[in-house]
Amino acid sequence: MSGAEGIRNFKRIPVKLEAEIISDGTHYSGFIENVSVSGLNFTAFTSECVTSFIPRKEFKLTFKYSGETITLNCEIKRVEINSQPTQDLNYTIALGITDPPPEYWKLLKSLK
Repeated sequence: MSGAEGIRNFKRIPVKLEAEIISDGTHYSGFIENVSVSGLNFTAFTSECVTSFIPRKEFKLTFKYSGETITLNCEIKRVEINSQPTQDLNYTIALGITDPPPEYWKLLKSLK
């Protein structure tokens, strides 16, 4: 994202794509909830507290779309933690994308 904190400059496209991030050698599964030209929202579910989900942290996010594996270099912009007493922790993470690959641009074109 660019511009003032919390202001979106690009239209978000809702999706529901299974994805995975690797942070400090640990794999976290979840879902991409929406995508845009400059970023996406990812929700991770885990039974443990994750201290490595901090703003400006960089890592790779991997997912499949139309049979193709897409890997994105991302940076955490914002994290929200939600929990229910009987459920896992739910981390909603706003991610900025650094140098999106051509496969990501194809994905965005196909969703418009």
